[in-house]
Formats: sequence, structure tokens, C-alpha cells
Amino acid sequence: MKNLKVTLPFTVILLVAILFVPVSCSKNKNPFEVDPAFSAYVLSFTSGIVSGATTIQVRLIQEVAGAEPGKTLAENPFSFSPGIEGKAVWVDKQTLQFVPETRLKPGTLYEAEFALHQFADVPSGLKKMTFRFQTMKQYIRFEFNGISPVNGNDMQWQNVHGIFTTADYADAASIEELVTFSSLKGKT
Repeated sequence: MKNLKVTLPFTVILLVAILFVPVSCSKNKNPFEVDPAFSAYVLSFTSGIVSGATTIQVRLIQEVAGAEPGKTLAENPFSFSPGIEGKAVWVDKQTLQFVPETRLKPGTLYEAEFALHQFADVPSGLKKMTFRFQTMKQYIRFEFNGISPVNGNDMQWQNVHGIFTTADYADAASIEELVTFSSLKGKT
């Protein structure tokens, strides 16, 4: 009878944990769906996981009268959360591209709102199309390929050989900021 008293509360706690853990772990993981009614007006848009150096595009079904490729729009039809500074430019007569001023933050989920009603006659429920995309997380790996002296047998200065591999684009200056070398004497 003693075993029953100890295991009954343990079993109840275990069952409660099993029932509530999946519910609490599933918050905000539902896929985001764009209303299929937009497919009558929008051919494609940026979605999924993208580079931090990307532009955000929306391609319309119909050409827009007065659209000039390369021309920056006076009124930006895009808005983002979190916010992104930049400009909207026509790529061609059907495609608008938002060009961010700076690289997007890595590993960030963005929600975009596009003012479709500025370019097509749409029902009131389709004036603004909301969609999401996420920037990839940046990972950097260094593969060490040995060292060699800079000048023949003089071991005071050494060349370090290797290859940096990144998940997303990274310029040389960014990589250089991450790298430091030191000697046993503490010099860098």
C-alpha cells in the first residue's frame, strides 16, 4: 500500500506534464498563410528563409501603367515589422522591389505589408497583403590548413592558412573583425 501512495501522485504529475508540455511548446509555430484570394493579383513575393543581403519583391499578375523600371516610388507601398529603412523601386512593369538601406538582421522573422490597392483595383478585404519571411542565422566556420613562415626559416612571423565558410554573405572586413591572433608572449 505504501508504494501506491508514492506512485499515485507521481503518476498524476507525470500525466499533467505530458498533457501540458506539447501545448506550451507549440505557441506561435503555426505556419503563416497568405489569403489565396491574393493569387488573382499577385504572382509571387519574397518568402521563406532569405539572405540578410536580400531585397524584398512582389510580382503582380498585371503590368502597371506608368511603371518605369529603375524608378524609385515616391510613396513606399511596403511596411515591415520589425521596421526596415529603404526604398521601393520598379524592377519591371510588374515587379516592385524593396531595397533595404542596410543588411537585415540575421535570424529575424519579418512581417511585411504590401499596399496592393495602390497598383490594382481590388476588393476592400485585399487592399493590403501581409506576408512573412525570415533571414538566415549567420554561422562562421574556420578550417585550419596549417602554418608556414613568412620568410623562409625565420619563425618570428607566420602565415596561418585556412578557409572561412559562412552560412550567409559576409564581407572580408566583417570576418577580419572576428579574427585575433596572439603569441605565447601575449602579442597580437
